[in-house]
Amino acid sequence: CAQAAHLAQGGPEFCNICFIDQLGAAPCIQLRCGHIFHLRCVREKIAKRWTGYRITFGFLECPLCKQPFEHPALAGDLAPVLELRQKVQEKSLVHLRLEGLDRAPELLPGGRFAGHLEAFAMHKMAFFLCSRCHKPYFSGAAQCQEAVDFNPDELVCAGCSAPAAGGEASCPSHGTDFIQYKCRYCCSVACWFCWGTHHFCDPCHRKAGTLRNLKSVPNVCTCGKSHPSHGTEYCLGCSMCRAQREEHAGF
Repeated sequence: CAQAAHLAQGGPEFCNICFIDQLGAAPCIQLRCGHIFHLRCVREKIAKRWTGYRITFGFLECPLCKQPFEHPALAGDLAPVLELRQKVQEKSLVHLRLEGLDRAPELLPGGRFAGHLEAFAMHKMAFFLCSRCHKPYFSGAAQCQEAVDFNPDELVCAGCSAPAAGGEASCPSHGTDFIQYKCRYCCSVACWFCWGTHHFCDPCHRKAGTLRNLKSVPNVCTCGKSHPSHGTEYCLGCSMCRAQREEHAGF
């Protein structure tokens, strides 16, 4: 109850989520880690999820000790986001291996992520949430990015954007999870789909307003693979099948 929570803190204290009301002003919960917050504040924090366009899960951690939120009263609030986190973790591990990063120095004894392959995969691989099918999709290797304004409707996975762009909507072996498009203006994998016509990687998306109006695009290839000239939509197909073909070919 609120009174018990108030006494447990040893005196008048404010909720360390809202920083507006004292703990005794509203019903509270004591998390498994021992810290106490307003129940409504914890629920609102979970409901708001991550900030920005990359899926992250720091919002599921106690703001004071970074331990996971755990309490019976939160079971219904946590269930869908924990399911999402499991999906992102599984896909992160697959893409980590596809990128050949499962033997990275950070995973070796003494490394920052030694013994924590899943955490390393989540750290290195970035995922967005598709605005159409509401599933997480791979957006490339993660990089530190500043928070910017964005249109959530432009977050569209390759499987959902394929019909409009004239590409492969699904792989017979792996479904839609590994369908990828090349960025319209460089060799990177696309993660944005704008105007119903253009696929962009994140750096090119940041300057998409000028790129769309270019009459000619420098045709500079950095991947060394066969594809149409930049400025043309191109579906890369299934990344899983592509990796398997390259492995059998001895790449």
